[in-house]
Amino acid sequence: MVGGGVNSFPGRGDYSSGRNWMKIARIIGFVFFGIYSVLFLMGIFGASIDVGNWISIVFIFVSLLSFLVYYYGFVVLAKKVDSHLLKVSAIILMVAISIFLVLIIIAIISSFSPLSTLAPTGSGGSGLGVPVEDNSSPILGYVFLAFFVFLIITRYLFVISLIRIRNSARFAMIAGIIGLIVMIISTLAILWIVYMYFFDKMGLALFVISLLFDRTKQLIFLWSIYIIYALGLTGLFFESLTLLKASRK
Repeated sequence: MVGGGVNSFPGRGDYSSGRNWMKIARIIGFVFFGIYSVLFLMGIFGASIDVGNWISIVFIFVSLLSFLVYYYGFVVLAKKVDSHLLKVSAIILMVAISIFLVLIIIAIISSFSPLSTLAPTGSGGSGLGVPVEDNSSPILGYVFLAFFVFLIITRYLFVISLIRIRNSARFAMIAGIIGLIVMIISTLAILWIVYMYFFDKMGLALFVISLLFDRTKQLIFLWSIYIIYALGLTGLFFESLTLLKASRK
């Protein structure tokens, strides 16, 4: 008998259906691992692909929609191994991704808003001559910031939950530890940037200038980013591998 709410699986409502969702999720994980690995190598070797803005937007949309299914695979896994923390964190990540999609749509719609044509372009005004104060950008920026903090906290819960199910899902502990390392390094880097921006702007400016003119610091900075990115890719690989092993049981 399989516990953890198997009857709540989608489709036929049985264990086989749950395994199918994990299989789909693992395929998505491995596919994006391959895509991001290629982009990673292109970045290292200085290669680039010239694509339009709309192609980039479509890619982002497809990626986000795919990761909705990806994280749903972990919801199914959480039911299988009876992990409430993994289930909740995966669901929250799905909600966060959905919110991000909505925010992107709002940002795109706002960029085409006809109200922007009402604003005066000169001292005497133009068009309809009605001054319009645009307060949407700062508000939207704060919303994105709040979402980003929310996403970081949830991701912490997610990787910790992977470590906690190490005895029930093979490779989950490796995926969780790698994910936790990436999160800690990224959080410390973000906190340092925020601190420097608000309390030592001159120091931050000098750091940026030194990066522009000091080749050694440039290499150290770039390879630090490459290492974090590579760790993130490795974490994605082992997360997908966790789903692969769990879907075969």
